[in-house]
Amino acid sequence: MNPRLALALTLVLAAVAAPAQETAAPADDPARTSFMDYNPPSTLKVPEHPVERARHPFVDVHNHQFDLDEPKLRELLTALRS
Repeated sequence: MNPRLALALTLVLAAVAAPAQETAAPADDPARTSFMDYNPPSTLKVPEHPVERARHPFVDVHNHQFDLDEPKLRELLTALRS
């Protein structure tokens, strides 16, 4: 057997067979915090501009409006404008 291959196999088997050494970390250690518990303070500081309504009306008439003829479309647009 090739000596390099034998050495590589030995190292792989040693790494697999070696028990994992776990070091005890304090409970408040940020490196041990769960992803779901991580909640850092926001660093984004900008003025808030809440949007109450859209600038332009939007009607979603993609593929579910097969029977939407012109009179029904005008009725829909009139209801949206009011």
